[in-house]
Amino acid sequence: MGVALSYGVTDSTIDNGRGDVEQDAFGVSVYGTYYLKEFYLDFIAGYATSDYDTVRNMRYNVAAKTGGTTTVNHVFDGNTDADDFTVSLGTGYTLTYGGFSVTPFGQVKYLDSSIDGYTESLRGSSTAPGFGLVLQVDDQDIKSLATNLGVHLVRAINTSKAVLTPYVRVDWEHEYENDSRNINARFAVVDSAYDSLNRIVIPTDDPDRDFINFGTGLSAVFPGGIQAFIDYSTILALDDISLHMVSAGVRFEF
Repeated sequence: MGVALSYGVTDSTIDNGRGDVEQDAFGVSVYGTYYLKEFYLDFIAGYATSDYDTVRNMRYNVAAKTGGTTTVNHVFDGNTDADDFTVSLGTGYTLTYGGFSVTPFGQVKYLDSSIDGYTESLRGSSTAPGFGLVLQVDDQDIKSLATNLGVHLVRAINTSKAVLTPYVRVDWEHEYENDSRNINARFAVVDSAYDSLNRIVIPTDDPDRDFINFGTGLSAVFPGGIQAFIDYSTILALDDISLHMVSAGVRFEF
């Protein structure tokens, strides 16, 4: 059994100077694993809260009614919060062949994410052309229910300096719940008499229902309780998205 605390910062920049998003996230999780010989059952339940700061840059030129060109050049700032609840249950059975361990495993994961609505603020003059393009974005709710079926292959190698453990894992993931949805917004400063016309609907893409997670890496245990690892993972058969992640870490006991 254990409790984990996490804190993360993510900065995302939109191409062509269109803006950026900064996320500060704090989370807490409770987890545990039960072993019965070669069989195991594990769980994790977590809550995370995130603070998002958005910057939307809008720059364009349009022909003016009186002739010439009108230039719109504004920066809109937004801020919102999100709450994420996650639950995961997994099980597996480890088979040993010489120095190799093969573990078929299965997992069920559930996510409920709620993003608060927000209204942007205008940075700069409220009389310049385009000042009325401040957006008000509605609440969003995202739910995901997914299963994973896969196998984890491990090889333990004893050396004079450390115990090295290379590994490979691959699993098939199927999504049941996370359907496409509409993000609803409107221009914040438009009179309420125009509510029926003041609607912006941004549909999200339909999610891929099936794809493959693949990972490989190496962990090492050194004398004195020092451990280190490096891990590479990617997703295969995911339409229009390429994802490659590399992580490394060191743990000291004291």
